[in-house]
Amino acid sequence: MTTLLCPICQNPLFLTQDQCTCSAGHGFPVVEGIPNIMLRKTQTEDHYNLQWGSELDFYKSIRESGGKILNATASYHLGWQEYLPKALEGAQSILDVACGYGGVADIVKASNFTGLYRGIDINNTLADVKRERFSHLPNFHFMRADMMDNIFAPSFDVVVCRSAIMIAKSPPDTFQSIARAVKPGGKFLISVYTRKSPMRELCDDYFREHFSKMEKREAFEALKEFTTFGRILSDLRVKVNIPQDLPVLQIKQGTYDLQRLIYYHFLKCFWNDEWGMKNSTIVNFDWYHPEYTYRYSKEEITSWYEDTGFKIIEYRHVPAQHFFCGEKQ
Repeated sequence: MTTLLCPICQNPLFLTQDQCTCSAGHGFPVVEGIPNIMLRKTQTEDHYNLQWGSELDFYKSIRESGGKILNATASYHLGWQEYLPKALEGAQSILDVACGYGGVADIVKASNFTGLYRGIDINNTLADVKRERFSHLPNFHFMRADMMDNIFAPSFDVVVCRSAIMIAKSPPDTFQSIARAVKPGGKFLISVYTRKSPMRELCDDYFREHFSKMEKREAFEALKEFTTFGRILSDLRVKVNIPQDLPVLQIKQGTYDLQRLIYYHFLKCFWNDEWGMKNSTIVNFDWYHPEYTYRYSKEEITSWYEDTGFKIIEYRHVPAQHFFCGEKQ
């Protein structure tokens, strides 16, 4: 079965444990069982090599907490862990685009999925992910590839791109490319950052312009300042009452924790007591250091699906992200 295309010539790729070639003769290296069809190095790749690598070792913190720290993530509150197994019912294949540290793969594994799982990502840690958690599963395969390349063939019953498409240089074009991987009648699930209030958007753009130009470790260290500010605000345990809607600032009437008020409307300064300094800083680093981090409205993402021939069958949202599942017509 052709599952992916050569990024150079668009001919089918032939994948084995030891070889990755296309019908036109282009060959790609296979390192520790992981094919690598990356054509270029990017700032985004460099960022995620650190974010998901052994130096920060985010998965170690997940393991040591028994998965508890994930309860603070937008993905948890969007219900990925319940919805994805249902979407997999009757499916024989799933493509996990921008699989990162393997969070979606963990959900697929826990659902006892017996079909083909293929995860692709730009980071250089996939051999570790495969070896440490999925080496005993012959139906789980990983590959280094850039989701911005036109490599997708209509081969998968379910395609997932969780919390990633907005870091592409052109998310609408990347959406169309990935959507081609979905078979007719198949499902395409994504989560995407929401557009924030105007002051937060202005601050985000200003600081991203600053931090994205920095060397990754330098940026990570600098962003500890944002984490510290979030911790200081959180430790105050102050509640702020907004007695009426403030439409220009896009702040709704209500009572807010001070840290949450600042976080959602003025500056991303994530802090969580259970995550601690390193992991809380990973969240801020993930937001401010990648070269591209776009935010969207519900209507914009809806148009992506409809213009690409999908019917939206599920929509959810939390303040940080949208969740969509579309079915290819």
